[in-house]
Amino acid sequence: GSLAMLAFSIIAGVFFVSPVVAVAGAIIATIFELMPEASFFQKHRKLGILDDNLLVPLLAGAAMLAASAF
Repeated sequence: GSLAMLAFSIIAGVFFVSPVVAVAGAIIATIFELMPEASFFQKHRKLGILDDNLLVPLLAGAAMLAASAF
């Protein structure tokens, strides 16, 4: 599932931004989509503190903004 997310994110991103920026955003989004599976994040997710539906787009956007600056 993670490889499919990575591939689709890159393909979809190329339509909107440059390939380098799309790859950077896709990699960060995929990594942070996997992070809530760690035990530390599962505890906070059950408490409602960590929501990957908010975390993933914000961090992917920040990565794409940083990649486009360079």
